[in-house]
Amino acid sequence: MLLAGAVDHACLWIWGGTKAKVGLLQTIRGDAYAMAILNLLLLPLHLLSLVPILGILASLAATAALLVGLVFKGMALARMHRTDLWRGICATFTPFLALCCLGLAAALALPALLLGR
Repeated sequence: MLLAGAVDHACLWIWGGTKAKVGLLQTIRGDAYAMAILNLLLLPLHLLSLVPILGILASLAATAALLVGLVFKGMALARMHRTDLWRGICATFTPFLALCCLGLAAALALPALLLGR
């Protein structure tokens, strides 16, 4: 939770959403609220994934719920830091997009590195 809060606070700082009197503690608190709501939302979906036919549909619903959870976390961060809504949402999607770009770069670079030997 502390690491996720620090990463979200850094991303919020990158997007210009931090204020002078609102610090890391508010970011961690906003993350905790959003994670609690998301876990309550995902619990029935994980239980439904145990049913053979409903497992695929529950997995798709869980993926959609995770994206909605990221938006909710961005809304919570924007509210806690008293900044624009788009800054909070962009701050929560920044680590996700950065990891996607790193994965794509690794997927493109790995065959080139293996063929170079």
